[in-house]
Order: sequence, then C-alpha cells, then structure tokens
Amino acid sequence: MKKIGVWIPLALLLAAAFAYLGMTMNQEAAASTLYIDESIRIDIGANTAPAHSMQEVEFIVTVSDVAGVPVGGQDLQVVLSMPGMFCGSFPAVVTERETGTYAAVGVPVMRGRWQAEVRVDMGGKQVRVGHPFQVVS
Repeated sequence: MKKIGVWIPLALLLAAAFAYLGMTMNQEAAASTLYIDESIRIDIGANTAPAHSMQEVEFIVTVSDVAGVPVGGQDLQVVLSMPGMFCGSFPAVVTERETGTYAAVGVPVMRGRWQAEVRVDMGGKQVRVGHPFQVVS
C-alpha cells in the first residue's frame, strides 16, 4: 500500500508536466509572423497545417516595402531548424510565385518545436525573421 501512495502522486506530477509542455508547445506556434522595420515588411505563414515529420511543409512569405508595395526578385532563403536542439538546419526550396510572394517548401525531420527562419538581403543589409511552428507527428 505504501508503494501505491508514492506512485500515484508521481504519476499525477508527470501527467501535469506533460500537459503543461503540450500547452506551451502549442502556444509557441504562430499562425503568421510579421516583421516591419524602416525599409521592409516581411509576413511569414504556414500554408500546410498541421506539419508532420518527414513530410513537406509549405510557407508563404510576402516581402514588401513599408508602404505595402510588393518587392520581388529578392535573394530569399528559408532554413528550418529546431531551436535549442543539435539536429542541424534544413534549407527549404524557395520559389517566387508572383512579385513579392514566395513559397518555401521544406521537410522537418522530427516532432517538436521548429522555426522557419527567413533570410533576405536588402541592399547589403541582411534581415532574419524567425517563424515558430509545431510538428505534431
């Protein structure tokens, strides 16, 4: 009977910890990420929801000036990675669909919290914007 009294609180504590981590992970995934500075506006959103490991996920990136005029022909890169993990980074394939609108397709390799980092060179100034997303399975 004494052993059960130890295991029940431990099991409840573990269940609470997993529930908390699950809520935290879901809250960190954003529907879209918007970055604005004095010369550029970058909007990043996942076009594939939910994301699954070892399956393609697509992000739509729009680049415009601060007035909202699309800016095309940019040297834009998107790199997928897991913040705080040492599993590497995975470049996405980026294509410009129309002026200022880019599609980036990459493959996350495992479940967990991920980030799609957009890198764009604007007249010698490199801008990096991270977009958090969740891979569910």
